[in-house]
Amino acid sequence: MNRLYDGVPDREFEPPYQAMVEAAPVAMVLVDRAGRILSVNAEAERMFRYPRAALAGQAVEILVPGAARGGHATLRDEYQSAPTTRAMGAGHELIGLRADGSEFPVEVGLNPIMPPGAAPDAMAGATRVLAVVSDMSERARAESARAYLAAIVDSSDDAIIGKTLDGTITSWNRAAETILGWPEWEIVGQSIHRIIPADRRDEEAHILARVCSGGRVEDLATVRQRRDNTLIPVSITVSPIRDRGGRVIGASKIMRDATDRHRDELAIRHANAMLELAVAERTRELAEQQEARLRAEAALAQSRRLEAVGQLTGGIAHDFNNLLTVVAGNLDLIRTQVGLGDPAFERAADSIARAVDRGARLTGHLLAFARQQSLQPQLERLDEVVRDFSLLTMRALAENVRLSIEADDDVWPCRIDRAQFESAVLNLSINARDAMPDGGMLSFRIENLVAADDGEVSPGRYVSVRVADTGAGMTKEVVARAVEPFFTTKEVGKGSGLGLSQVYGFVQQSGGALRIESRPGEGTSITMLFPAAEPERAAVAEPARPG
Repeated sequence: MNRLYDGVPDREFEPPYQAMVEAAPVAMVLVDRAGRILSVNAEAERMFRYPRAALAGQAVEILVPGAARGGHATLRDEYQSAPTTRAMGAGHELIGLRADGSEFPVEVGLNPIMPPGAAPDAMAGATRVLAVVSDMSERARAESARAYLAAIVDSSDDAIIGKTLDGTITSWNRAAETILGWPEWEIVGQSIHRIIPADRRDEEAHILARVCSGGRVEDLATVRQRRDNTLIPVSITVSPIRDRGGRVIGASKIMRDATDRHRDELAIRHANAMLELAVAERTRELAEQQEARLRAEAALAQSRRLEAVGQLTGGIAHDFNNLLTVVAGNLDLIRTQVGLGDPAFERAADSIARAVDRGARLTGHLLAFARQQSLQPQLERLDEVVRDFSLLTMRALAENVRLSIEADDDVWPCRIDRAQFESAVLNLSINARDAMPDGGMLSFRIENLVAADDGEVSPGRYVSVRVADTGAGMTKEVVARAVEPFFTTKEVGKGSGLGLSQVYGFVQQSGGALRIESRPGEGTSITMLFPAAEPERAAVAEPARPG
């Protein structure tokens, strides 16, 4: 944009203004009084799909469809006679033309550029005009879609009512006005209780609770109150309204006049519907409690199994390794004591050495056994899993250890094996408990994290689960070996040395990373990083929550 005009620098676009113009999110086209293009910014190149060199010196009508070019030149001449800062083509639809021949709606603002030294009120002396162009394609499509949807809603014979989660009416179609008597201008913004009889207010509370949890209420037979205070039997269906993230932000109610139904039948249906709502709600609560209990029991059983298998495998492997050491040592001794050169002896010694090597490899397999797991990942909110598992966590802690759980408001879902994650949480909690024999604080912090490429994890979105205690802490040397299988600082018989190794293996197998920070006397902080699920997949699977 830093061009010369009549030998005078274009001061409006000199640094730092040039950088501002280039970074602007709207197209900027500078033309002279004859309508020739002097310069364009980067967004103009992108919007009209011309390189700026191809536009320089061209008539600005190159950016206007052929059918409108004659009229555009007339409008341009009229503007030059009395230039002002204003929108172009007020009351008319403006169309832009791309290099590939495609057309698109635009919005144009015109700004006269005065020559250097001109008085601010001498607009007629403007030598150039800066056109600021915005692409209105998305707005036009969105407005068309909204208008079409509004027409569908307004032409329905059923009352269609929108409301927020606190019961404030946000939309009201013509059928709602016909059935209930209130015009839209009078009822929108009012409470939904205006149309609900006093003895049915509890019913509305049940409906909102069902919608907030992501459920629907279908064909509920009930009564509503007209503007003249008379009651009308209706059948209603209520569905949750969700935002782009899947959160429930309101409710949509479809109401049908059911005056012709027998009132006794209406009362029976109402009672049945309320009973079904209550039973369904209670059944859901019991199912959630049972599921939470089963998850906790499975996690505890899994933790115990891992500890037992680790101890057994470690014991067998170490005993076997000791036997191999004796065999290998005696073989070396025999080789030094017995004269070499006997082919039969050499073959026997080599055979024994190969057997020792195979035994050593078998020992390695046994030592790695405790960390070989078949994962069953599914979408989970880690903050919810930690909170659901907190009861079992508390049971694993001593009475003098306090538990704290903090999390971001909208933790990203992750694809993990829930049982293995709960086992990792339990292992870390037990380690923290053992590090605080005199009591202390165990805290969980779950938060979203966008990681850079630091050599430990790939760049991307992660969920961080930080487990911190106020215990004795560890030295650098201990931290460096903390995840090694069978390494432990506990007394003999107090631990297998596989707990943190199992956590490390699980996190690594899940595509994440484990970070340990600790100093003697300052406690220990262990952070598990798990890759967040892809946003579009998580939006489908994430449970809805009221916004």
